[in-house]
Amino acid sequence: MTLFPTTQARNIPSRVDAELTRFLDRKIAELGDLRAGEAAHLIKECVLEGGKRLQGMWAYWGWQAGGRPDGPEIIAIGAALELFHWAALIVDDIFDQSDTRRGLPALHRRLADLHRERGWRGDSDHYALVQTLCLTDIAWAWSDELMFASGMDPKQLATRRLPNDLLRSEVWLGQYLDMEERARRSPRSTRR
Repeated sequence: MTLFPTTQARNIPSRVDAELTRFLDRKIAELGDLRAGEAAHLIKECVLEGGKRLQGMWAYWGWQAGGRPDGPEIIAIGAALELFHWAALIVDDIFDQSDTRRGLPALHRRLADLHRERGWRGDSDHYALVQTLCLTDIAWAWSDELMFASGMDPKQLATRRLPNDLLRSEVWLGQYLDMEERARRSPRSTRR
């Protein structure tokens, strides 16, 4: 048995990207000329900037290992996981105060720069953090939408609900504990 037995299997990352593009283009079209459409454009631009699509590949190979046939539903599930993963990475960039993601400015840095360039009111860094968190929440909601509209058998989807909820809880609890641990290890501030 070869690792990548079919052309379809070899092209998992490009198939996942195509599904992400299709889904995000639909969201852009749904939002039309609304200013909220800019959010969908920004999510699409950032999600498709790179990455190995490991979430999609792991989902695919788990599906295959379970004896399931190749099909569009597992690619949609993989795309949903990639969208979720992207949002988790963006939140992690905020928590870690990262300046870059995949060799480009991190989303919160881009948004702060945009705020400054356009001369908008208020604090650029605060604006960027709030907007970035809004975009990640949108991406998480859309990852659910993509997963539950994947065409997968509803009985199989029902078995995904608990692991999906657990995944989200563990991501946020992990971030919470990470920040708490950093605060505990940091020298105490002498400011009052």
